[in-house]
Amino acid sequence: MNQPILYIYTTQVTKRLEYTLDFVFNNVLRVKYELTTDQESCKISHQPFINYSNELCGTGLWIPSLGLLQEENRKAVDLLSGSWESLPTIFSTENGSIPFDLFSAVFYLITRYEEYDSKALDKHGRYDYRESAAYKFDFLQRPLVDEWLMRLKEVLHNKYPMLEIKTGAYSSVSSIDVDHIYRYRAKSKVQMLAKMGLELMKFNFSEVKRMSKVLLYLEKDPYHQFEYLDKLHNGLSCKYILFMHFGPFGKNDRRTIYPLYAFYRYLRRQNHAHIIGLHPSYKASFDKSEIIKEKVKLEKRLKHPLVYTRHHYLRIQIPETYRTLNEIGFKHDFSLGYAAMYGFRASTCHAFHFFDIEENEVLKLKIHPTLLMDGTMRSYLNLTPEEGLDVGKLLVDKCRSVNGEFVMLWHNNSVNNLYEWEGWQPSFEKLLAYSTNHSSDVERQ
Repeated sequence: MNQPILYIYTTQVTKRLEYTLDFVFNNVLRVKYELTTDQESCKISHQPFINYSNELCGTGLWIPSLGLLQEENRKAVDLLSGSWESLPTIFSTENGSIPFDLFSAVFYLITRYEEYDSKALDKHGRYDYRESAAYKFDFLQRPLVDEWLMRLKEVLHNKYPMLEIKTGAYSSVSSIDVDHIYRYRAKSKVQMLAKMGLELMKFNFSEVKRMSKVLLYLEKDPYHQFEYLDKLHNGLSCKYILFMHFGPFGKNDRRTIYPLYAFYRYLRRQNHAHIIGLHPSYKASFDKSEIIKEKVKLEKRLKHPLVYTRHHYLRIQIPETYRTLNEIGFKHDFSLGYAAMYGFRASTCHAFHFFDIEENEVLKLKIHPTLLMDGTMRSYLNLTPEEGLDVGKLLVDKCRSVNGEFVMLWHNNSVNNLYEWEGWQPSFEKLLAYSTNHSSDVERQ
């Protein structure tokens, strides 16, 4: 016997609507559906049915349309905050089985509609999270889009118990940004002499001793934590992504000359065991030619094409950055997160293809929202390692509750348990173990 199909009626089929329904019903909920503009379909009462229009039509589930998905241009939008049972909403309405335009709300948040041409930028040219709807309406720390869709699943199941609705499984991604491979090695003699002199002036003899041992190959460089990372991840049977900075020198960029040749051999081996991605430099953030240059340089060393990327400083601008990455062949980007605050920038922890609102097209580039960064916890929020671990576990639980993807970002120098990162290594290990353990007390949807 054939499984019932969910029919969705709308007055006008657009690329915006098709993209949104694909995310909702193919990516997250995974239910067979058919889109129609035939108003007579409203009368089919025995089939699972959603009416997505601004008027009552039949006895199906009515999700009112406010028109955003029928438009082709961008304009100022009144978000009309409200609530759906215990869930906050935007695009609220007075009518409908569901009291807000769910599909427009999903589209608005995952496309980052509010970030186009935004003037609310920090000193690094990044969108200020305090200007986002998620922050203003207090849902930045929850995957609200996913929570809406899990609730929609319940509503559909209660109304149409014969309708088969599946969801994916929770997953986690451990990623390491490599801004600086070494703290001491591969620097110029002038740099090292100056550094030693500075430490001597501070009477920091232990640091001078460590520096000397590293340069004489009697001790590993404090930032060279790659064997430790391999052992830790292999012990948990999980892969991780290394995002490599291959850009130029700069105040906010690379400070070493070049990696030692042995590190290139290590990267080629890792490319088969784990995943290597490009970490476009600060300079490359808004410079297409520089990203291409860095991509080509690293690909020559790896002898393998690069399809994964995360920008240094999480320095992106929408939509320009994603257009560039798509044009030069990247398939997966992990830059969508805030440096100054943890949480769900797109209000989802499900990966999605980017929709370019201005070009009205879906890009091949897939976006994986990054939810938590080490520097956010320590440098921006001044959390203790224990507080950081609690925050991480809370985010993991939220991702598990909606069968999403938890993506965390650490650096090779932040797991060394030295200097400003003293005490953070145990929290990293505990969070990694917690996030990769697929069993949970949280009820699976």
